[in-house]
Amino acid sequence: MPELHETLMGRKLIEGTLPDIADQLKRIADTMQNKAKDEDARRVIEFLEYEEALTKDPATAGRIRILLKLMGIWS
Repeated sequence: MPELHETLMGRKLIEGTLPDIADQLKRIADTMQNKAKDEDARRVIEFLEYEEALTKDPATAGRIRILLKLMGIWS
């Protein structure tokens, strides 16, 4: 009996289907990671708005903006 990699279906699985599955899993993981970052950014912005940190003191607002830019949250 031939080994899996020796059959036409086995080669299709190994050369096509499995790499496609790996690519899709990577895409899903990347999407989930980006959504987590977006959620973190939303929470930070909501906190800042709640505390009115950006409007109370211009110096504090500047420091917060710098921190958020370093974190990749503020553009």
